[in-house]
Amino acid sequence: MGPVLDPCPFAFRRADTYFLNFLRIFKILLPVIKITIFCFFITGGYKKPPSDSLGKAIDSATQGCNNRFKQMVAFPSKVLVIADYDKYHFKEKIRSSIDFVLSCGDNPFHLFEEIHERFKKPIFAVKGNHDSTAPFPDFVEDVHHRMVQHRRWLIGGWQGVPHYKTTGPYEWDDMNATLVLSKFPYVDIFICHAPVAKMTDKEDYAHIGSEAILKYVKEKQPRYVYHGHVHSKIGTMIGKTAVVSVFGAEVVTLS
Repeated sequence: MGPVLDPCPFAFRRADTYFLNFLRIFKILLPVIKITIFCFFITGGYKKPPSDSLGKAIDSATQGCNNRFKQMVAFPSKVLVIADYDKYHFKEKIRSSIDFVLSCGDNPFHLFEEIHERFKKPIFAVKGNHDSTAPFPDFVEDVHHRMVQHRRWLIGGWQGVPHYKTTGPYEWDDMNATLVLSKFPYVDIFICHAPVAKMTDKEDYAHIGSEAILKYVKEKQPRYVYHGHVHSKIGTMIGKTAVVSVFGAEVVTLS
């Protein structure tokens, strides 16, 4: 009769394999678990998702996050907004303190240097259709298709303008932009270069407004929208959103 084999080592090896597989799966699922926990707390607890679609459940959680963001109370702020600045040096007579700066495009990079040296405040920017393809200076935060928070203000943006020439690094198809912006979250302050279609644009082809931005504003209702491009100082309301076309420099009080 041959030797009797101890089954324990094999059992341990098999248990080891199961445990390692469990760790690998857990590592893959960890980002999803973190997002689920975050949305659980930020939306105030579990809400039964629609049974017919996981996509609807995700949309519901996202909407809950957006609603929480809308309820945040931002700090009253003095903001310098610039767009299409047509002077070589920044010599505006601004006597009040500034909390941060918004740039809506077509502003030369050396202007950012002068503003940064003078005010020592954060600068949030998007590019206009005439801007360089070089990245912004390190002290300027590009908010194109991004959302950031400063002084409890949610700030986001969209660079460039709808196509009006055959080429241009910061020109885009308005229909495609509509699809992308439909998934962009609520922000308090939305900065862009393009005007809003039928609201703050012009009749000539080069300065026609964006339907994509108009749709975003109507659906998400940011508190403020600032843009450039049309070289005019005009404004309007779209629902609860104040839309302002900036030319040069303006100091605004946000509360």
